[in-house]
Amino acid sequence: MAVHPFTISSLPASRTDTEAEGLVLMAKKTTNPSGWTNKLFDLAKLGSYRGSEKGAGAGQTVRVVIEGPYGGPGNIMFASYSAAVLVCGGSGISYGLSVLKDLLNKDQTGKSRVKVIELVWIVQDPASLVSLMPVLTSLVRQSSPLDSGYATLKISVFYTRAPIGKFPFEEGWNLHIPTLTLSPGRPKIGRIIEGVMGKIVRLGASAKDDERNTGVIVGVCGPAQLADDVSAEVGKLDEGRREKVGGVDLVEEAFGW
Repeated sequence: MAVHPFTISSLPASRTDTEAEGLVLMAKKTTNPSGWTNKLFDLAKLGSYRGSEKGAGAGQTVRVVIEGPYGGPGNIMFASYSAAVLVCGGSGISYGLSVLKDLLNKDQTGKSRVKVIELVWIVQDPASLVSLMPVLTSLVRQSSPLDSGYATLKISVFYTRAPIGKFPFEEGWNLHIPTLTLSPGRPKIGRIIEGVMGKIVRLGASAKDDERNTGVIVGVCGPAQLADDVSAEVGKLDEGRREKVGGVDLVEEAFGW
């Protein structure tokens, strides 16, 4: 039996408008035309357009075996920090979404100290953003302005290669949401983390609660090289600035397959 590791992108209590969302896994279709993910993609595409007794658009039902989950942040509690920076590469966005949804859910119920959240997603093709636009837009709208007492969220998507074929968005296109951006090139992770550190220092304890700054948690999920790069950037942070924010911790979920 083939083994294919994926990351859960949903919460145990996630719900749609009508029913429980269930367990959501995101899988990236590989370039190997005979690969398992390509077959899964073809099956899902077929299910999206065929009619059935449940009506057009019903998906296919298949039986799979799931073992796990394994891994996780261990004793790290993301909601106990003053800020969170989530760096995701490719299909590692599933990790970022699950952590982000959990933080926003806890924030709305008063169970989080997080004041600032920044999600960085690195993809090869900007078309990757298209299918997740509704999800990302919804999450941004759940967050609040800095002076509201709730966590503020910024999502930055970077694409590292020129688009294959036509650019997926109209010329001059923008998201009309200042805190959700799409940019070419690779992100300056060190600067992003330093920017978040500066924000929580300026906000101070009164912006969220009476507690002093309780640190910045940096979570990364993606290829091993990305995890190494983020770890190196965290290691370069100035010790004095680390102390002002209460420390900086790193959680890595690198692709090891």
